[in-house]
Amino acid sequence: MHTSILKSKVQSENSFAAHGIPTVSTQNEIKDLAQQTLQTSLSLFSDPILWKRVDHKNEISVYEAPGRSKLGGICFKVVGTFNVPNNIQSLKSVVQFLWDADLHTKKCWEEELQSQETIEAIDENLRVERRTYSYKPLKTREFVSLLGRSSLGKWQGSNCEMMFGRSINIPTVPLKTNLVRGNVVLAATLVREDGDKILVERIIQIDPQGHIPHSLLHLGRKKLFTSFENLREAVQHAVTSLAVTHASLPFEDVQLDSKATIKAELHLPASFHEQAGPRTTQELVNTRNQIARESQHLNKELEEAQQAPQSTAVPSNEKRPLTSDSSEQFVH
Repeated sequence: MHTSILKSKVQSENSFAAHGIPTVSTQNEIKDLAQQTLQTSLSLFSDPILWKRVDHKNEISVYEAPGRSKLGGICFKVVGTFNVPNNIQSLKSVVQFLWDADLHTKKCWEEELQSQETIEAIDENLRVERRTYSYKPLKTREFVSLLGRSSLGKWQGSNCEMMFGRSINIPTVPLKTNLVRGNVVLAATLVREDGDKILVERIIQIDPQGHIPHSLLHLGRKKLFTSFENLREAVQHAVTSLAVTHASLPFEDVQLDSKATIKAELHLPASFHEQAGPRTTQELVNTRNQIARESQHLNKELEEAQQAPQSTAVPSNEKRPLTSDSSEQFVH
């Protein structure tokens, strides 16, 4: 019995290796492979000769790297600008948004995504994930991949942040019999400064394995535009709203005089906490926008309080609403 299991395991590992999926057994092996994947990603992003532009619309360009097809699948690069503030915090916020996106959020730009789970968190910047995608009428595809992120600092003259990943085989995550194990040859997202906006470049090379009709491959290339547009919209809503909120939230104490201090406290609406189930990106954005509006009103009140004579300072036992229709309070 033990020999049979061992033989099956070896056959499975050989099968994955034949499809270019390396087997890793320890965290150090995963870290080493992640470093190699990062370096491969950087070399691809920095090689203009490799890429041939095959399509362009709505300020989005799609490139293909024919020379990498021997590794499996077709290698595409999608490039477009995102209308978010061009600063280091925005770059980090974009990658953080992608890193934290749950299933409900990610389906905004990956509609075929069925499930995702973290198999193991190596550290705060590296983890192993398992995802399944439904490509009807094909069998459901399963991908087990390492996923990493890195702050590159200045790279090729501009500040950059990156996410990257590739498929791996982990002996403790066997293939389910009703699924086809696909191969993420490489997936990387580079976020960099570009004028008053930011430039986002995504490299996608996936070998779904099995027989794929040519018509579906052509449809997949067309969907690169839709996916990127939906991603751009989600990121612009989330990051721009977050930037506005951070810029206007007055969490610090404001000294009015030697005897009085006003502290600003903001609270999420009760409905935000009570809502059941996952919240959509738009619902999160609406909540952030509400906080931003209330905090702007609070800023105005704080300015008025600072400019007012000491005798008109707010009594310590008084509470004033932030807005006429809000239950939030200006608390001492």
